[in-house]
Amino acid sequence: MEKRFSESIRSRIKKRGYKMILSQIILNQTDIVNYKLYNRYKIKQFVWCYFTDNKKREFQFDIQYNNENMIIIILSECSPIRTNQYPEINMREMNDDFFDNNLFEFIVTFCPTKRCRTTNKRITIKNDEEIKNKIQNKLLQYNLQGEQIYVISRPKSIEYIKKQKGGNKIRRTYVTCTGIIKSSNKRDTIKLIQSGIGSGKSDGFGMIKIIPIVN
Repeated sequence: MEKRFSESIRSRIKKRGYKMILSQIILNQTDIVNYKLYNRYKIKQFVWCYFTDNKKREFQFDIQYNNENMIIIILSECSPIRTNQYPEINMREMNDDFFDNNLFEFIVTFCPTKRCRTTNKRITIKNDEEIKNKIQNKLLQYNLQGEQIYVISRPKSIEYIKKQKGGNKIRRTYVTCTGIIKSSNKRDTIKLIQSGIGSGKSDGFGMIKIIPIVN
């Protein structure tokens, strides 16, 4: 799914640009219990409910916690649906002017992986230098430079069942990194944000969040 997601993103960039809608849902403990948001798969299904009228549900999302609240940040191609059936969602379209700066701070929680040379299976990267190199290589793909990249959390693993009955067990190992992005072309920065990084994007990993650095 991650590969199809990235390919469709790239095709839209080439054909007609890409509309970015940034949305936020704040859930309290009662909401979490009522909607049974106990794992990443459940949360993904919950986010999909805001896009039921669209034929394609292509989005990235990130999960944060503030005290007892769960905060879901969504980056999507189309506007989510507001309905009384689900908690309130706040949204706004991202303006290109946001990307006019040349320097940005970033933070990302992602699943760093690579292909094993002998088995060709995807394996987790746990070495800090390899993780930072993974980010640097991603930035270089979009003609961007990375500076002061730090791994600020040790690798953590979670497991969950993808479906209720007979589903596959999913294991994700993730880290959080921060750093600075140097850009000479805002279109390159936009493409990076639209792409995300690492595996597990469908389960809420790999969404790069940036803040312009104002001199």
